[in-house]
Amino acid sequence: MKYEESMMASFGKVVRLHFIRTHAMMEKIGLYPGQHPLLFILREEPDGLSQKEIAARMSVKPATIAVMIQRMEKSGYVVRKHDETDRRVSRVFITDSGRKIVDQLAKDRIQLEEECFQGFSEQEMAQFQAMLDRVAKNLQAVTGLEQTKAVREHRIHSGRGGRKCHS
Repeated sequence: MKYEESMMASFGKVVRLHFIRTHAMMEKIGLYPGQHPLLFILREEPDGLSQKEIAARMSVKPATIAVMIQRMEKSGYVVRKHDETDRRVSRVFITDSGRKIVDQLAKDRIQLEEECFQGFSEQEMAQFQAMLDRVAKNLQAVTGLEQTKAVREHRIHSGRGGRKCHS
């Protein structure tokens, strides 16, 4: 079988096209890849989070979060404030503009899911999700990596319900 006809080629094509579509949707609202999970996390945290807490929740390095927060602060999506009990710690909060972006992202995710699964029955979607979950479990077993808490929370809070169309 030619590579172009293989399952891995099809899988790669879907991943690539999904990334391109997701990136275009985020770009339209002024987000960079990787910023949207932070907004979903902060939306659920009325007391904000420290950069260290954010880095742990998103399974990234604190330096990565620092750059992301600076960019998002300039865009008006988040704000940093000193912790009331420990002035050495800055806490990051979502702004009203950030909440509006989260609302738009939730709508975009519904649209993307509809685009991805046009013509699929509910049963086919459930089967596909189960298969993707099995692939993820297989890959987690060989890589030793687990799905991060941030990704799980992002899926729960993004308004996608039980179906997954990852970005």
